[in-house]
Amino acid sequence: MRRSPALALVPVGGEGVKPVLTRASVLRTLGYALASGGDLDQAKEQWEEALASLGPLLSGSAASEAEPLAVELLLLLDRPEAAERALRLLDAGYREPRFARLAAERGVLR
Repeated sequence: MRRSPALALVPVGGEGVKPVLTRASVLRTLGYALASGGDLDQAKEQWEEALASLGPLLSGSAASEAEPLAVELLLLLDRPEAAERALRLLDAGYREPRFARLAAERGVLR
């Protein structure tokens, strides 16, 4: 996997939720950029890395903060569990425009 120079600006470790969410968000955005440039394999690698980095947050007290980003990544990766988790977020009122558009593209919206 190629490393982006942009990632040098993102904290790798550290205490708290914010560094992990920031890194995962940057990886998600990098994946979008790669996908728009036609490099879907590299985009998926970035999304996979972003999702893996969120793992520890999803089982802890920060789960509600990390869940929307994790579900967006699951949708991007066409994972089977994505639709059910996306519907839960949508049913709870989560309507971030990029997420809602992606959910609609993936056929999740009713």
